[in-house]
Amino acid sequence: MTELEKKLQEILLLVEKPARYIGGEVGSVVKEWSPGRLKFVLAYPEPYELSAGHIGGQILYHIINREENLLCERSYLPWIDMADLMREKGIPLFSLESKRPIKDFDVVGFSVHYELSYTNIFEFLDLARIPFKASERNESYPLVIGGGSFSFQPEPVSEIFDFIIVGDAEEIIVPVLELIRTSPRIPKVDLLKKLAKFDGVYVPRFYHPVYEGGKIVKIEREEGVPEKVTPAFVEVLKPENYPARPIVPWIELVHDRMNVEIMRGCGRGCRFCEPGFIYRPTRERNPDEIIRQALANFNATGFEEINLSSLCTVDYSKLDYLFEQLNEKLVASKKVSIAFPSLKPDALEKWQLNLLKEVRKSGLTFAPEAGSKRLRAVINKPLDEARFLDIVKLAYEFGWRSIKLYFMIGLPTEREEDIDGIVRLVRKISEAAPKRNIKITIAPFVPKPHTPFQWEKMESVEALRYKMEKIKKALHSPYISFDRRDPLLSFVEGVLSRGDRRLFRLIEDVWRSGGRYAGWQDHFNFSLWENSAKKLGIELDRYVWGFSEDDILPWEHISKNLPKAFLLHERHRAYRGELTPDCRSIMCENCKLCGSQKMVLAESTPNVEVLHFGRTKRKAQSPTTSNILGRKFRIRFSKGLPLRFLSHLDTYRALDRAIRRADLPVAYTQGFTERIKIALGPPLPLGYISQSEYIDLELKTNITQQNIERLKETLPYGLSIIEIMPILGNIDSLFSSIGVALYRIHIPDELFDGNYGERVNSLICKDSIIIRRREKEINIRPLILRLSIDEKNHAVDALLRISGARTARPDEVMLAMGFSRQELAKFLFERIELLIEKPDGLYTPFNRFWGKI
Repeated sequence: MTELEKKLQEILLLVEKPARYIGGEVGSVVKEWSPGRLKFVLAYPEPYELSAGHIGGQILYHIINREENLLCERSYLPWIDMADLMREKGIPLFSLESKRPIKDFDVVGFSVHYELSYTNIFEFLDLARIPFKASERNESYPLVIGGGSFSFQPEPVSEIFDFIIVGDAEEIIVPVLELIRTSPRIPKVDLLKKLAKFDGVYVPRFYHPVYEGGKIVKIEREEGVPEKVTPAFVEVLKPENYPARPIVPWIELVHDRMNVEIMRGCGRGCRFCEPGFIYRPTRERNPDEIIRQALANFNATGFEEINLSSLCTVDYSKLDYLFEQLNEKLVASKKVSIAFPSLKPDALEKWQLNLLKEVRKSGLTFAPEAGSKRLRAVINKPLDEARFLDIVKLAYEFGWRSIKLYFMIGLPTEREEDIDGIVRLVRKISEAAPKRNIKITIAPFVPKPHTPFQWEKMESVEALRYKMEKIKKALHSPYISFDRRDPLLSFVEGVLSRGDRRLFRLIEDVWRSGGRYAGWQDHFNFSLWENSAKKLGIELDRYVWGFSEDDILPWEHISKNLPKAFLLHERHRAYRGELTPDCRSIMCENCKLCGSQKMVLAESTPNVEVLHFGRTKRKAQSPTTSNILGRKFRIRFSKGLPLRFLSHLDTYRALDRAIRRADLPVAYTQGFTERIKIALGPPLPLGYISQSEYIDLELKTNITQQNIERLKETLPYGLSIIEIMPILGNIDSLFSSIGVALYRIHIPDELFDGNYGERVNSLICKDSIIIRRREKEINIRPLILRLSIDEKNHAVDALLRISGARTARPDEVMLAMGFSRQELAKFLFERIELLIEKPDGLYTPFNRFWGKI
């Protein structure tokens, strides 16, 4: 164990969700740090639970690690409590896989997708002890690069990066890293000149905006680099680039599911949507490849839900075939739910709802965006309201509990009647499904680069607040709830989304003033931005006033091959209220992209015979001849050091997914959400290891010995099955029957002295031992059944009651013996056995006599 790892062990119990920082997940890859192998770390300027499931990061992690001469590890921005402790204890930011400092890597690759993550990039680099500006880093520091959707307009933070990969990274990342690996001794500037010749590589130091009168008048470039940076583009989404074994996170993620990309790009042309333009043209994957990946991902992860990832899933041309196969292979047999991103309100079909209703009724999400037909024509997002209302009625008939609706306010040409239109549409939905829950999210429109609205002025904060309040008052109902995005937060997003390099000082100053996690509503503080701007003489309003059509835009040297004339044409059509058809339907060439970058639609080559919806012909299977065990089991397992920082609920989730991976014939609960019938014993406190934890598992058919071996194989490292016993007849649950536990407290050699025997005897002789829990005083002396010292092994053994409120914790016992919490942080607590108290003594959950109290 390295010195850094030792320090981590001492502080992880002091922070929230310590499993964010332990690594070792199922699907993670640890490669040897051998000479000649380039070391790359994927850097996320957001916390683990927001970033660990990101599909782009999983793709790059897989692609880089399959190369012999490259390795890829991950690092996520620590939460505030952890960051503060790391600074206090002198711990540099580290990677999850090898726990090495970020500064030791050859390349640090940031994945950035949101403008308000910019202050977090400064936080990440500061924790990693890496200078902020590329110009301040010599060859002793790693190269700092960027990628993600921000890459099409990175100017406010471009000075941080040695280079930025613009566009699709999966086919360019290996050649780029190989060039770096094989060029160890050339000066950095010469290396960057070579890299700048790649399509998709943007080196900010070679481009120099020139300002006059507060505006950019030209963007100068150095000799030998292209006038415009052309994004990297992947025409065919190859199946080998998608991981068969994605990483399975330890803790619950914001989007906790397996993500399977079914297509990239969108042809609808919604004029406010930046991804819809920068990821053009549409490229669909073969449905059979998607199905194979989904099955492989489930077998490797055990996720309960699959997300069909795309900008508009219902536009996928082979969706009916894809649904049929997924229903047969995952939905019906494995109880895997299908999740969509937000749906186009009038594009969902009845048969799609019919399938989804079998597994997912928590809520459907639609994004009408605007309240009137006129304004929806302006933004090029038409809606057949009659059909939409029919879909809503059908959804409620099929059992959905709620509908979520997304609207934007402050759109170009918006009028008072458009706001009234939002109210009118929501009322129609409410009338179509009376006494059903409707959740409305209202967000201000933020003009984005590379869209027809990139020149627009952003509406004032005051006007946005007025419109939000008007909608809320008009829709007062116990069945309608509101979620409103803070207009001040959107204002800052608007400043950054179309900002230039002069904002670098502002972002840095906001970070230095405490602006961490600026994009999180609970941590957003507009006064930090206001005060920093005033101090630096930066006029924030200037960045939301909009641009004239003749202005040189800060991102003009980063091209998407979308002619400026096309975007202007679309802007003018918007002001005339004219719709532009989906380019998939008419295969137009107005945007000029399909001439150089091909649209790819899916073709299926079914390898099964579809009999009717949701059913396929299967070969008869021979019955197994292995030993048959029972249908209910009690399983004893251990939890080792690698997973001591996994919470009780996270341990349950890890077991649940391992059981799914093992493909056991499990029984499911009935009702709204079907779950595996699994019951756990009393929770193991965070930070403890254990020799004896128990679960009860129920199956719907008999199980073979091979199934048991498979389960042992699928458990993550740190969890091990020790023993399995069939349950015959009815027995009390683990939680209700277990009331006693034996613990062993391992004491470091440097803290063990000859006074332990006296401390133990002194404590046992007391009539009462008062501790405080949540402002209450509790006497734990009656709960201590036995206390002894093992001088040979430097340990204390404690037999304690653990039943509901009548529970004593080993750490409380050690505090009562006179140890400090700082000393306890160095102890190792282990649960040896869980016990059931009966009149004649104590028994294990396997009904074996253990001893008398």
